[in-house]
Amino acid sequence: MNPFVAQNLARKFTMILTDFLKESYGKEAWETGVSEQDLPQYANVLTDKLDILKADQLKDGVYKDYHSFFSHRPEQGFVLETNDKGVVTKAVNGEDKTAIRRFYAFVQNGVAYKIIPVGYAEILKSDQGLFIEVKKTELFPESSNGAMIGGMAGGLIGGIIGAAIDAGAQSRRNRIPEQEVYLDPLTGQYILPEGFK
Repeated sequence: MNPFVAQNLARKFTMILTDFLKESYGKEAWETGVSEQDLPQYANVLTDKLDILKADQLKDGVYKDYHSFFSHRPEQGFVLETNDKGVVTKAVNGEDKTAIRRFYAFVQNGVAYKIIPVGYAEILKSDQGLFIEVKKTELFPESSNGAMIGGMAGGLIGGIIGAAIDAGAQSRRNRIPEQEVYLDPLTGQYILPEGFK
């Protein structure tokens, strides 16, 4: 056993804690405080105070993070750029062109969209808050490619079998209905429904 294990663990723990604290100082705090009694129902408290939910008209633009989105403060000077098919691909500010996937959300023509790994989904509103309608594979895409793995393992025949398996899996995924996934206003993370598929 290495006699320096305890020292190495202590050093790594210190580095992780230091990075955590340093990163937390760079975060923008909510102006709205939540008392200890209101903490269990913080979503309801924040929902009553969020500018994005009180606005009659959404401000077009890009939102760099969940805080700017729920505070309804788009990044200044950015204009959305679309490709030939009308799909938003970039946000442009003068010479600065930033891929849309680098942002939390954007609003185009008064409609809000949440950036997800496979593109973006429209943000909808209910009495419980803001949500998107997605499938699990859209939020957490699978990275394996059966045809490539089969081809490496079994040549041409293995590749054909892997492609057939991928096609069957894709067919099953297409039959799964989209589900409502709410956006947590305090963290910006997804609130997944029970049994999310």
